[in-house]
Amino acid sequence: LLRHHGLKRGARSFLPSKRPRSTTAGRGAMWGGGGSDASAASRAVVVIAHPDDEVMFFAPTIRSLTSRPSCAVHVLCLSSGDFYGLGKRRAAELVRCCGALGIAESRVVVVEHPQLQDGMGVEWPTELVAEQVERYVAEHELDLVITFDHRGVSGHCNHCDVYRGVRHWWQNYGGDQRA
Repeated sequence: LLRHHGLKRGARSFLPSKRPRSTTAGRGAMWGGGGSDASAASRAVVVIAHPDDEVMFFAPTIRSLTSRPSCAVHVLCLSSGDFYGLGKRRAAELVRCCGALGIAESRVVVVEHPQLQDGMGVEWPTELVAEQVERYVAEHELDLVITFDHRGVSGHCNHCDVYRGVRHWWQNYGGDQRA
């Protein structure tokens, strides 16, 4: 089994590998194979739904990863959080916050897609989320993906959709597909 290293309770991580295995710790879990674990990752991405999720739910995990000089950390944010018309401002705040957490601006991406809009009751297509994750993971050759648990940590529907999309990515693009 894999060991759970520094992941915030309620977060999920996916490690591409040949033989997926899993373990749970609290409400979070890790998928991977062999002796892989989060401490072995050299290129990680935290996949979030909105600006502020990085600090509200993942700051301890991000700080743990960025404290290791050998680990390049990215943030993939799937919407600008424009529910109240503040998307541009929130996206700029995300970049500044990530900088304070030790993530270079070049490693922070906010996706703007008409089907990935912030809002309660707005369902994000699982395959579309998976495609966004696959594109980013492949482009940056990432070896660790961290996101929400199946409850979205806070229960927000967009957070749950991110979990479902990342899990779909793992099952269809990651894991055995990448080996």
